[in-house]
Amino acid sequence: MVEEVIGRPPVLPADLDAIMATLAAIHALDLPDRPARRPLPDLADPLRAMHDEVSGQARYLSQVELSPGSENLLQSGLSALAKSLHRHDRPPVSLITFDAHPGNFLIDESGKAWMVDLEKARYSHAGFDLAHATLYTSTTWDLRTHAVLEAASVIEAYRQWAAYLADLRGGESASVLAHLSWQADLRRAMWLWSSTWCAKWLATAAQNHTGHYENWDRNNNADTLNRHVEERARHYLSQQVLQQVSDEIQLIGDAFR
Repeated sequence: MVEEVIGRPPVLPADLDAIMATLAAIHALDLPDRPARRPLPDLADPLRAMHDEVSGQARYLSQVELSPGSENLLQSGLSALAKSLHRHDRPPVSLITFDAHPGNFLIDESGKAWMVDLEKARYSHAGFDLAHATLYTSTTWDLRTHAVLEAASVIEAYRQWAAYLADLRGGESASVLAHLSWQADLRRAMWLWSSTWCAKWLATAAQNHTGHYENWDRNNNADTLNRHVEERARHYLSQQVLQQVSDEIQLIGDAFR
């Protein structure tokens, strides 16, 4: 059972601060003991699990038409993601939503953001939520919340989230800094997750799926939705968009180095 939320879709970048405050409130929750975390996913190494999922989806890249430039950018990103697995200072684990794109929030009359799609919640790295809330592949996915964010707005949103998290945790600055030093790597992982999902959809959408979260075949969706998803998937795999997101990840990495 869930509470009805009366609100409007977010307007970006104006409502980014409210979204970051809500995400920080979720990420600041105390973790229950491991046995009490079930049935939510609670993997021993969430980054490696993300890498493995991305690698599985990346198998479909060869089945879609990509420009040489697109292929090079994706392969470079995949190599960087694999390299990040060798870092030993893993970021903290929190309760996260794992589906924090702006279309999954409502803004109530007080200006508070409510996350209204919680079916993918899990124990993982908060940076996945921050990326999902601000990546180009997220902010331009839902027609109701379509926006193209400047890198400066994204960096400021991350800083606001860090300030909220530090305040909620009583000024635990060391923990917050541990999060921020990982934001470029986690953003890259979420971008690759989204991009390789697009390739998977283009390659397999005509097939029947029975797996969890994968019931996206064309026969189950309206034609208008299928056309929207196909247009977005091809757009996100274009060289121009891939280069744009790759450059932004570099800027964010520089900001929090």
